[in-house]
Amino acid sequence: MTDARPDTGGLSGATPSEAVSWGKVDPDRLPDAVVCYTDTTIAMPLLTHYALSRHKPRKSRRLYDQRGKMMQALTREYFAQQSEDARRIGPGAGLIVTKKELLAVARKHGTPVVVIDHEVIRRNYANFRRHLRGCRPTTP
Repeated sequence: MTDARPDTGGLSGATPSEAVSWGKVDPDRLPDAVVCYTDTTIAMPLLTHYALSRHKPRKSRRLYDQRGKMMQALTREYFAQQSEDARRIGPGAGLIVTKKELLAVARKHGTPVVVIDHEVIRRNYANFRRHLRGCRPTTP
């Protein structure tokens, strides 16, 4: 299934016979392929009704109701992969701080906290200036 059109030349919009030439569809399975050009508002209800009528309804898992518990488990597992004493933070993971230090910074400054490396800012500013050296604003 795709929402792509064949006339644009994209891979998604290719017909099964065209996909055979790329090795995406087994030529022996080509007789089983169906091409139907239709609007989603027509096709989706038909396919959904078919799928639901072919299978017994399953018990709802109410995942949204479990969201808080699942997020806690995910967070716990993530930090379990990190060292108990230190966390690497930042794009280059060059700053290492302990959990105790992070909590102290959060208590003192509130959250969220932005940590700025002035050396990186200076370096980025110098690069910015160097690349724009030849540029001059135009006046109307």
